[in-house]
Amino acid sequence: MDKVTSVCDTKWFLPVMALCVAIQLPRFAGIYITPQLITYIMTVYTLPIAGLLFVFGLFVRFRSLFTETSRVTRCLSYVGRRTLDIYLMHYFLIYYVPFFHDKFVAWGVASQNRLPMFLMAIVILLLCLLVSAIIRKNRFLGKLLFAAKYEKTDNKIQIVH
Repeated sequence: MDKVTSVCDTKWFLPVMALCVAIQLPRFAGIYITPQLITYIMTVYTLPIAGLLFVFGLFVRFRSLFTETSRVTRCLSYVGRRTLDIYLMHYFLIYYVPFFHDKFVAWGVASQNRLPMFLMAIVILLLCLLVSAIIRKNRFLGKLLFAAKYEKTDNKIQIVH
């Protein structure tokens, strides 16, 4: 792990990974430069690997933002503890809320509107977390839907994370 960390800490790592991702952006945007097999294979493998290395490099390079007490870490940890809730509810928010459903149908899965789709995904995530917090306030529904564990202390019921 020390060798990986030392490679990610070098000044050239993030720019090289960003360049690899930038080279593949035309393919990501749906513009195929050449239909040759070699180009296709390079595109299929280089973009995901470069993207993973880029994200890993960001985490290593800016590790001071991801300490245990930082706001970013606490937010990611909270979302990580609520993945079941998000998984169960996002479908209903997308399908039954007309605004979201109409936008997804209009834009399609392979949409060129990636920024609005990303922003809408963030809104859906936040709504799922809000609904989850409301449902978890009810002991019966929390146990039924999310298998939430409750603890009784000093005549108060608390949710165990």
